[in-house]
Amino acid sequence: NFDAFLHLVQLDSLNLADNLLDRPGMIFNSSANFPTLRVLSLRVNRLTEIDPELFHKFVNLATINLEHNQITAVPPTTFSTMTKLTTLNFYENRLTELPANLLSSNTELNIIDIRDNQIAQLHPDTFKGLAKVTRIFLNNNPITYFDPTTFRDTVSLQRLLLGACELSNLDPAMFSTLRNLVIMDLYSNNLETFPSDAKLTNLTS
Repeated sequence: NFDAFLHLVQLDSLNLADNLLDRPGMIFNSSANFPTLRVLSLRVNRLTEIDPELFHKFVNLATINLEHNQITAVPPTTFSTMTKLTTLNFYENRLTELPANLLSSNTELNIIDIRDNQIAQLHPDTFKGLAKVTRIFLNNNPITYFDPTTFRDTVSLQRLLLGACELSNLDPAMFSTLRNLVIMDLYSNNLETFPSDAKLTNLTS
């Protein structure tokens, strides 16, 4: 019985990690409202899918942690009302793709963690408009190729982790706007060369 949540109108952080939840809608699709909630953790549960309207009432949410679930897909409008979102964590799920416009409303995003999924290709507009993001983690996905425009708007990006993917080629144009990049991880890929004309003057590792 989740009726207790109905009266927590000043709730700032909600941690539901390490449970057996597979349908969080039984909590969030009720008449409960969370106008002050900023941090939500649903990590280590049994989620396999997300209702497209599941998080729409969390207009002030800044951090959402969905790591260690079994989520296979995310509807395009899932985060459309969360304009204050700064941290999104999908580490170790079963995602095979991300909708092109999934993050189009989340221009305050700072950290995106999508490590250990099953994504083979990203749409060129996946990170469109995300000028404030500083960290993108894509390790351990079977990504073989990036469109040269994929990171065109991520001008504040400092860390880009692409280790243990299946990259065999990198177009130097994909780095053209990454003037602030200081750490890039490319271990365990299929690269035979690295583009000599990639302008990554600030890299430290």
